[in-house]
Amino acid sequence: MDIFQRLFIWLFVSCLSLGFALGQSFTTPLPIPPLLEGSTLNLRIHEGNHHFFPSVSTPTIGMNEMDYLGPTLLFKKGDSTHIRVANDLNEMVTVHWHGLNVPASLDGTHANMIPAGKVWKPDYLINNLACTMWYHSHRHGMVMNQVNRGLAGMIIIQDDVEAQLPLPRTYGVDDFPLVLQDRAFEPDAKLKVQMMGNRHTMNGAIEPVLECPAQVVRFRILDGANARVYQLGFSDNRTFHQIGTDGGLVEAPIPLSRVTLSNGERAELLLDLSGQKVGDTLYLMNYASELGDGVIGGPKVFDVNFNPLDTTDMPLLKIVVGAKKSQAITSIPSSLVPIDFIPASASNNYRKKVIDPEVAGEPMTIDGKLYNMMRVDDTVILGSTEIWEFENQSSVAHPMHLHDVQFQVLDRDGRTPPANERGWKDVVLVHPFENVRIISRFLNFADSNHAYMWHCHNLHHEDDGMMYQFIVIDTVKKQPVDTVITSVEPLEAIKVHVFPTPVQEQLSVVAEGIGEKTELIVLDVLGQEVIRQKALGQQKIYTGDLKDGVYFLLLEDDSTGRFVVQKIVKGGG
Repeated sequence: MDIFQRLFIWLFVSCLSLGFALGQSFTTPLPIPPLLEGSTLNLRIHEGNHHFFPSVSTPTIGMNEMDYLGPTLLFKKGDSTHIRVANDLNEMVTVHWHGLNVPASLDGTHANMIPAGKVWKPDYLINNLACTMWYHSHRHGMVMNQVNRGLAGMIIIQDDVEAQLPLPRTYGVDDFPLVLQDRAFEPDAKLKVQMMGNRHTMNGAIEPVLECPAQVVRFRILDGANARVYQLGFSDNRTFHQIGTDGGLVEAPIPLSRVTLSNGERAELLLDLSGQKVGDTLYLMNYASELGDGVIGGPKVFDVNFNPLDTTDMPLLKIVVGAKKSQAITSIPSSLVPIDFIPASASNNYRKKVIDPEVAGEPMTIDGKLYNMMRVDDTVILGSTEIWEFENQSSVAHPMHLHDVQFQVLDRDGRTPPANERGWKDVVLVHPFENVRIISRFLNFADSNHAYMWHCHNLHHEDDGMMYQFIVIDTVKKQPVDTVITSVEPLEAIKVHVFPTPVQEQLSVVAEGIGEKTELIVLDVLGQEVIRQKALGQQKIYTGDLKDGVYFLLLEDDSTGRFVVQKIVKGGG
């Protein structure tokens, strides 16, 4: 790249914060991720080179044929799904099924590390109602890095009840996935890994345009940003209808002129364009000036504004009205689905979680603790109904997320939540100095050895340790209660037991199902090899030279392709 090209790119990206990105004036067609469906889904994670800006390539992470983000996965309730996730990167990854009710051993967190060049093969039953969910990296300490680069995608779940409703559902025609993110760029157009971006993107496009038919269309919107909260509405302040929350449809369409989405939240909206003329235009907007103090993206967080996007009302997507399609939906239905609301009186356990006041230069904490992958923070009894209360003593809003279950918001500071928060959810934004109570049932997947996560879904806060673990146990079966997570379910037929953990000078390994060509490899948290030797049925590994910290034990058999990953901890954990 010569000096003139560098100068052009510097000038080009420097214009971004002013909104004058040369040639960028809502002319880029909105990319629609391809739909991936079937009983077996193959997902290949690879390096990409994405054109956020014309003629400038940005290194990214893509999946399958995409160079940024991944295809939309289509599931149907009740189906058995087989997923094959191939990691073609030169780093370890995980893929978390955000919102899905799956066993903790297949949830896609650090227990399911996929080493470079390996394939993870989770199989599970789809238990969730029709809804919009997503998948993304959940590699601790690297979540923001990998999601920022593109390791994320959308999930659509269908069921028989939703199929009978008069709703738009022709993917990419009247039913559109919108992955909303902000991204920060270096002067050479490379991505910067930081909380806040200097450009809004949608499905990986800056200032995109979408032709929508003159009928009722459905937007499935995901806030996939690292930290930014969005206040969404349309440029003419028209009324739209929300029909779905994180975990499913609501009882009846809710008329709104604004909807707030925090990190990880989803909303399904109906936009009625049936009275519009072909060629009419309007914009999906971010009304950031309307966000309250302490909400990231709004007017005041930690007494500073992060960048010019904060507090700035900006268009995100240009909508151009096109011709009506055949069999078009032209009216908003009056009702949708019944919801099984859980009364507070049904709870048989209560937990209070205090989000601690922020301390300058220190990571955010809950109950004075940071995440420890060897510690179980909460033990939940299978079949129980629980109320969790989040008390936010900090001056910043936090989107709180529970794995495994969908919950319902009981109240905010004792007040009934707004109508569009009364459905099934897995993320709730807790405002500064606010108390929010949620209620949920824990009905399946007891396992004392594998933990689910609960955490702030601000990716920076999550990586810094604002994340905790809970296990679900079956007391009827006399399942033992572990206070330390020590094992990881084998990914294939190889079985391995390691002890002690935490380890000091020497680790004992007992392996079953290994072949003559099985090797034992120890990787650090970055995926770098630190020990390699032939795997035996029983052996000891000298670990005295390793620094204290978390490592991963990989046993792989090149002749069969079988492998297993086991977490180990050196030192005090």
